[in-house]
Amino acid sequence: MAEEQKEEISGASQLPPTNGAEAAAAAAAPPETPMPAPPAVSPFPWRDLQPFDEEETLAIALDVACAAEAVLLPWLLANFDASPDPAREVASWGLLSCPVSGDATELLRYIKTRPAVAESLFIHQSGLHGERVETGDFEALTPSARAQFELAVRLVPAVAEAIAAINAEISRRLPPPEPGEAVPVPIEDTIFEEVPGFGDRMER
Repeated sequence: MAEEQKEEISGASQLPPTNGAEAAAAAAAPPETPMPAPPAVSPFPWRDLQPFDEEETLAIALDVACAAEAVLLPWLLANFDASPDPAREVASWGLLSCPVSGDATELLRYIKTRPAVAESLFIHQSGLHGERVETGDFEALTPSARAQFELAVRLVPAVAEAIAAINAEISRRLPPPEPGEAVPVPIEDTIFEEVPGFGDRMER
């Protein structure tokens, strides 16, 4: 037993000397701050969402079309139209971004309810302003003017299709309605209930 104690003591003496200052600093250092817990992930409140109705769909389509006009038309005007002032504001002449008679919603509804083409939309828009359209009038438009109609008849159905897909997803993810609790009816409320018999229903 004494030999074993000597070996333990001799083994302990072979450890590297401890720096007293480092040990004191480690003891005085504050404990490491634990990492904050990740935020709890709650399910998305699908019951709070309502599918987009037709008016909201048209409003979204109008916003998208206005943004597209603001990018496309100045480029066409500067590169293809023989205009004396290619830097003029698009908002003053865009088909949907600033319609002359405020008929943008009616034009959007026209596109959404039927498979329109650019020329048919041009004829419809001219009719709203009381203008008479002759054969070849659409081809006589400037490239930027034709582009407005082409953009509208392609962009509005695409936006409506995207909104329909979003509506389908909202409807699919809505939680099922919670079944109502069954309220038991006390037996004393029904045991003496009067029920017409056969004799009461016979014609007299």
